[in-house]
Amino acid sequence: MRHGRRYAGNACGRKIRHATTVGSVLATQGRVIRSRVKILWIGQQPYNEGAGEEVVDRKLKAELRALGHQIDDFYPLPVSRVRELFNLSVRRLPYYRARFESAASVEAVRGISRSYDAAVVSWEPFDRLALESPIPVVLLLHNITSSAIRSVFPHNLLARYLANRSDLWEHRAYESRRLSAIATLSVADQRYVASIAQNTPVLYTPPGMPPVSELSADARFVPELFVSGTYGWFPKRRDVLAFAREYAACAAKLPVVADALPPAAQALVRPYAATLGDTTHSIRLGLITDRFESGHKLKTAYYLANNAIVLSYANVSRDFEPIPDHGFFVRKISTASDIARHAAEVQAIEPAELRARLAAFKLSCQEKFSWRRSASVLAQALGSAVS
Repeated sequence: MRHGRRYAGNACGRKIRHATTVGSVLATQGRVIRSRVKILWIGQQPYNEGAGEEVVDRKLKAELRALGHQIDDFYPLPVSRVRELFNLSVRRLPYYRARFESAASVEAVRGISRSYDAAVVSWEPFDRLALESPIPVVLLLHNITSSAIRSVFPHNLLARYLANRSDLWEHRAYESRRLSAIATLSVADQRYVASIAQNTPVLYTPPGMPPVSELSADARFVPELFVSGTYGWFPKRRDVLAFAREYAACAAKLPVVADALPPAAQALVRPYAATLGDTTHSIRLGLITDRFESGHKLKTAYYLANNAIVLSYANVSRDFEPIPDHGFFVRKISTASDIARHAAEVQAIEPAELRARLAAFKLSCQEKFSWRRSASVLAQALGSAVS
């Protein structure tokens, strides 16, 4: 499969020969919509294949290619620390945007994009590039910066100031008629952006379900806690360590399976294994330790796909609310001492009933959350924009 060209920073300023692509068209409700689009994907340079941003980009691009679209990548490079501070203090650019704002990236995008039908700008720190694109562009937001900052640092005065600055930027940027559409990964983000972008289509493109582990006919609940995550980002390390301290102080504990815990959390939780064993015969609890709400947490679907009932400090249930039984399988906790109570509630359910309910819930999740469907929503917006 052809994965397309990749450009980093302003490297694409050099002369590059591009083959022209003539896309086929579809007629829908009297409109001609391009069915094959040559796309410039402007996104974050890969650094951790397990990170949420990378998973979303990788999966959506694979589905778009499977639908017949050509995609080449452009990775804006971060500026120097001095330039970032200048962007923050003198140019008063909001947090994150200041890290990537440079005339070189803007000019590179303007130059290279003329060889493409449309662009996808994936990741909110690059939204300035979406506004500068000379071709139709769909802005794909992984999070809402202003909301994320407030949720991650709820009591920090500097964070409040940065969130307010981001809020002003979002109101100006997302109202722009230069955007063909704005795509969001969560219902909460879609509602927020729709309240701002009165004249721009706001799309719902949630992440898809991972491959599911089937339930055996004798599967039953095992009172065990599975903790999985990536902790390279400070707020995630902070929250998993807070959980570990709470859990260490609990009188009633479950056996824990945990992968990639930071050493300090590992010492407190003392997991008996780093990887799951059998997921076909066992139903267990899966814990999201993040206490902040931001975007769509892919770990929710990962746990469900592996036959784990979700416990989460953050409210991750909004995207699942239309699905019957979501309150049973996606649960919010306030402290680690809640875990034993939830385990007892699940254990009280007859195994046959629990198997049937979990199987039905997973099937509904697979129907609602599909990488192909979300990619098709993007493709429809891109095809309409270039027609």
